[in-house]
Amino acid sequence: MKRIFLTGSTGLLGREFLEEISKEEFEIILGTRKKNGTDEKFEHQYFNLEDSNSELNLTNIDIIVH
Repeated sequence: MKRIFLTGSTGLLGREFLEEISKEEFEIILGTRKKNGTDEKFEHQYFNLEDSNSELNLTNIDIIVH
């Protein structure tokens, strides 16, 4: 199964894209700036490009959508 890392999933285009790819056979990881991922249907990975202590792990990710 392909793993997709998706940023911007709470925005207008991101929500639409997430809805469409959710219908397919993908494992979806949502990149979020806040540590309060509320959608338990998906894995969440916290990252913040403005925070020097934030780490982004893209190991075993097949597709990145930003």
